[in-house]
Amino acid sequence: MPRRRRAPRLVPFLATGAILGYLVGILLAARPLDDAEAQRLQNYSFNSQAGYLGLFGALIGLLLGAVVFVLIDRRS
Repeated sequence: MPRRRRAPRLVPFLATGAILGYLVGILLAARPLDDAEAQRLQNYSFNSQAGYLGLFGALIGLLLGAVVFVLIDRRS
């Protein structure tokens, strides 16, 4: 009987990376700010900060998930 190659699936790696990156972005938006940083960001609402940082974090997480997938796929 031929041996089957056990390869990881791409979508769970990408989804996990994107979700974790989004959560990190939301946490960065919710962190306490010092006075200088608060003065600079006073024109932006929390929702817009959370949206932009969440989206940016999701994209970075998606990229990192793809890199991890490629590394694990090469080992299998």
